[in-house]
Amino acid sequence: MVYEPPVYPTTIPTQTGAEPDLPDWNDDTTWWEAKLPNALKKELLAVLTELGALPKGTYDDVAARLLAQASALFDTEGNKVIEVTTDAAHVNQPVALVGSGRVVNHIVLPARGFKLPGVKPATEGVEGLFITLDFVHTAEREARAGTHIPFRWDPSTEVEIMIDWFCDDDASGGDVVWGIEWHAIKNGEAVAGTTGSITQAFTGRTAGLMQRSLMTSKIPAADLERMDDMGVRIFRLPADEGDTLDKTIRFVKLHLHFTANQLGDPV
Repeated sequence: MVYEPPVYPTTIPTQTGAEPDLPDWNDDTTWWEAKLPNALKKELLAVLTELGALPKGTYDDVAARLLAQASALFDTEGNKVIEVTTDAAHVNQPVALVGSGRVVNHIVLPARGFKLPGVKPATEGVEGLFITLDFVHTAEREARAGTHIPFRWDPSTEVEIMIDWFCDDDASGGDVVWGIEWHAIKNGEAVAGTTGSITQAFTGRTAGLMQRSLMTSKIPAADLERMDDMGVRIFRLPADEGDTLDKTIRFVKLHLHFTANQLGDPV
């Protein structure tokens, strides 16, 4: 932008009654560095009133507040991260998180939240302060729980799966095949059935150390909808050729990581 010398007005608008306290020559002489300062003041008043902050104080004070407001809407490279919108592209949510403004949220299902129905349940145990579910190496065992797909989930993204587990003995010389099965339903859909499943082998750690295993595959976005109720089943497959650890393993917690792109459902 080509620099143009400032043009100063010959008079200063007076402030009367309950009108906003617009910055003027009494506040800071820096205001006079701007071309057409009265027009600038009116523009700042309109912008900051919309953002919920009236421009009171020195030029530097107002500039700092305006920049603070902008930083909540844009990242350091000027990319939008929050968008106030009602357009169809964001499913009519009142506030959309976009670009790098999206965040990862966490659903945690600990061992104590699982049930042990059926003919092949895992065994409940205790280790220190933790409730565990124990899976032997001689037969398939399982446990079941339920959760919910929240409003804030970004329906264009997959859901990441992570399992916390350990072994009382040295498990670093063998692999364990963990599996997870899920079924997501909404109002009016069949409760029975399975939507999908994943199995993967993981190498253990030395005795008593927690192992956090991240599954390479994820729950596909196509399997889920916001507000779905989702049942999950975790299991060990000792008969699988990839399961080479001949020891009991102990489950602590299941993590489901999902991307959020809105604060909730619009009212």
